[in-house]
Order: sequence, then C-alpha cells, then structure tokens
Amino acid sequence: MALLVGDNGSGKTWMLEQVASAQRRPPFRVEHARLGDLCKHTTLIVADRLGQDLHHDRIAPLGDWLREQAERVPILAATVNPYAVDCFAYGEVWVLHERRAARLDQHPDVDAWRGKLQAGEFWVSVGEAWVAESPHAITLDALVELLRNQASPSTSMSSATPVV
Repeated sequence: MALLVGDNGSGKTWMLEQVASAQRRPPFRVEHARLGDLCKHTTLIVADRLGQDLHHDRIAPLGDWLREQAERVPILAATVNPYAVDCFAYGEVWVLHERRAARLDQHPDVDAWRGKLQAGEFWVSVGEAWVAESPHAITLDALVELLRNQASPSTSMSSATPVV
C-alpha cells in the first residue's frame, strides 16, 4: 500500500491520476457494487481524500479493510487526514512538498519517534517542508514511475521492497 500526504497543491490528486491512467483495465465503479466485490474487478484501488467526511472512529476499520485488500490488489491513496495516516506504516507514507516526495520513514528524526508516535501523529508534528532538504527526496515524476511499476499487474505493491 502507498499513501500520499502533503499540503494543498502538492500534487497528490495529479499523482493518483497519473498512476491510475497506466492501468490497462477500465476503472471499477464503486457505486455499482459493494466494496467487498472491488478486488474481484480491478488491478488497482485508488482512493483520493481517504477518510474525508468519515468519523474518526470509522477510519481504523477502513484501514483494516484496506490492509486486507492489499494482500490481493495494490492500493494507492491520498489524504490530509492524520487519522487515516495512522492506518499506514511509516514506510508506506509518501510526503509530498514542492513537486518532490520522500517516505515518512526517511525523515532525519524518525528513529527517535518511531514507536512513540503513530505515523499520522509524526507526520503532523514534522510537516512537509523537510522534504525539500531531504537527500532521499525524488521528483513527483520519478514517484509516479515507481508507483506505476509497483501497481502493474505483474507486481504486487505489498511484496515490493520497500513497500511505498
């Protein structure tokens, strides 16, 4: 699974569209089926604004469901909701800032806080500006290619190393 976070204008929605457009199958229309049927009909689940308008008590069950589905189909999501970020591991969260991206587990202070803060709490505390100075940061175009490759039908995002 991969989760994109960042401030408004960071390119999250553009990235989702770019990765999803590389799929060879038409998008599956969620409104025409139960969510449980989703993985039977698609090669990639893309969720923009994950957790928006969802009560925070319902986000953890959604995260559990996504984790279950990720065993069968790649999942790419974007959010600005720290409760939704808490459903993901540090290495699954890509922080976007000024057309660049770095994984949350690449933050220079991550070792001091991992285990003490959930991913969403850590992200809220450090923000996005650190990405501009990170030696691990890549361009959004490079991230699109990385995510496209991991979301291809022959590759499972859950088995890729690292899972992003």
